[in-house]
Amino acid sequence: MSELVETFRGFDFTTLQKGDAIPVETLEKLFKCSRDKSRFGLDVMAFRNVIEQYFVSIGEPVTTCQHKSALHILEDAPASEYNHNMFLTSCTGADRAVSRLSVVDSANLNENEKAEHDKRVRLDSFVNQSMKRSRKKAIALIADGKESQLTLAP
Repeated sequence: MSELVETFRGFDFTTLQKGDAIPVETLEKLFKCSRDKSRFGLDVMAFRNVIEQYFVSIGEPVTTCQHKSALHILEDAPASEYNHNMFLTSCTGADRAVSRLSVVDSANLNENEKAEHDKRVRLDSFVNQSMKRSRKKAIALIADGKESQLTLAP
């Protein structure tokens, strides 16, 4: 962790706690970069990772997000909602990705490319459908009050 802290010298990570927001002005001073520069967003993303790694290193993982250029360390309830929404977004992204695979004209691919593409389509479709079925089953079990039957495969 010491090399990460050195990356952002002058910033005291020990004062951070859940619910804190680091204003955009503080971030601009820290990075010596205006929020109007394209580099600013990359610096904020990197700093988010450093903050999350710091909290993991002290045994208190957190969720961070950027809103209106300020960096927020979410409390548990907002973090739960935020992470759930991010999961749903990734599910939607998976659906779109599988749909995009089907628009590829495999007639324009050579034999090896066509075989690889067909394998990707089958695998990605299978994984996506399995995920949807598992989610539906989990929702039904929870609705029936049978949460104890939810288990993760080893």
